[in-house]
Amino acid sequence: MKKVAIQRDSRSRKAAAKREARRWIAGILILAFALLYFFPILYMILSGFKTEAEAAVPSLLFHPTLVTWQKVLANASMINYLKNTVFHVIAGTCLCLIIGIPATYALVFARFKKEGKGESLYNWFVTTILLPPVAVLIPLYLIFNEACKYELFKEIIGMSSYATVYYDANGGEVSFDKPSTNWYFNGEAAAPAGITVLGGKTGTTSAARNCLVLLSSDTSGKSYISVILKSQERAVMYTEMTDLLSIIQK
Repeated sequence: MKKVAIQRDSRSRKAAAKREARRWIAGILILAFALLYFFPILYMILSGFKTEAEAAVPSLLFHPTLVTWQKVLANASMINYLKNTVFHVIAGTCLCLIIGIPATYALVFARFKKEGKGESLYNWFVTTILLPPVAVLIPLYLIFNEACKYELFKEIIGMSSYATVYYDANGGEVSFDKPSTNWYFNGEAAAPAGITVLGGKTGTTSAARNCLVLLSSDTSGKSYISVILKSQERAVMYTEMTDLLSIIQK
């Protein structure tokens, strides 16, 4: 019994030591990241104690001086600059609170006439903050660019329609013909002069709205990938894409 108790006590001490080591490692890593993010602010503060010539050359080794502070504070117009900054900060904060508090209440607590509308609106609002379009645009471009290296993919997205035959549960032959949802292929939208639409991928959800990734080329044969995200309506999405494509020829 004593040996078992000793072994258990030894194991518990080792486990506690490992947990403590993990805490120290995590603390050091967090501190390192905090210092990394805080360094630009620290360097900006330190630059205030340099001369203009020293500030132009990045360095942590310098002789501190208050010459710059004296020069700035001696400027009579600096007080007006400070007043202007304080006014804009206070006015901007108050305006954001006045508009933001009722909007937040409406998004989170208010009841909407249509069931599910509040949740979809809330999800859309949150995604625009936590995941802005630019954060999605780059991965979409990279994925689409890699996919376009395969001729089969370009052949698929360039189809104006797709026809096939399959068999149902009773063994009967069923023909299936699906036209492309790309408006540039079905004639509902027209590309700018000199631009050839080679294919694309559309997508529509309540949170992402209407999105379109398009592959096109100009008269010289140079390829372009264009991305439109979060359009309110499908027609607007194609209008925005046409405007974007028109920039290629400028």
